[in-house]
Amino acid sequence: MQKYIVPLSDSLENMRKIFFKGNRISIVKDSEDSNSLLVDIESKEQLHSFLKAWLKDSKKKDVALFGYDRKRLKSDFKKFFFYIEAAGGVVFNQNNQVLFIYRSGIWDLPKGKIDKNEAVKHCALREVEEETGVGGLQIKERLKPSYHVYWHNDNWYLKKTYWFFMETSSNNDLVPQVEEEITEARWMNLNECQEALNKSYRSLHESIGNEICQYFEKHKK
Repeated sequence: MQKYIVPLSDSLENMRKIFFKGNRISIVKDSEDSNSLLVDIESKEQLHSFLKAWLKDSKKKDVALFGYDRKRLKSDFKKFFFYIEAAGGVVFNQNNQVLFIYRSGIWDLPKGKIDKNEAVKHCALREVEEETGVGGLQIKERLKPSYHVYWHNDNWYLKKTYWFFMETSSNNDLVPQVEEEITEARWMNLNECQEALNKSYRSLHESIGNEICQYFEKHKK
């Protein structure tokens, strides 16, 4: 039995870096990633065995997987986990500030799980409004997705998050969604954004952090 939960897209083309807490798994061509421990994978069974050991290793290092066909490797990687998809927004206001939320002791961006049969863009807009109270949102661009794995209710999950640049002219007060353990929502300038990203999840700042910082300059125009 496959472990997929609401699989909205079978495209794994962008799945090159997957994060678990402070560590990263890369899926690469032969010897492409010299900054990580290279692991030659030759079968699904070997891959799943490696993942079981790596995820439980308290002294784990960043790894780069290569070996058999990368498309098959990504598909077999996905099958190891319960798979879910989420969507969120990188929201800019008219003062060229970006919207962050503070949840569970760390700065993050508003996002949430895609409901069954829900369009990805609709989910992104809905989650931003629910988690921060910001309305009048317009999607401007699509970013590349991010991937991370986590342990929950005695199972391993792989989450793909779709990201969108958004803009708003709303001046309404921010309202953090406390039932989702969000204690603060805040507009940040470029320097504050860079500091927040450096203290945020590695999956966030390594996947789309550079694009967020570059958008500040673009948004001024």
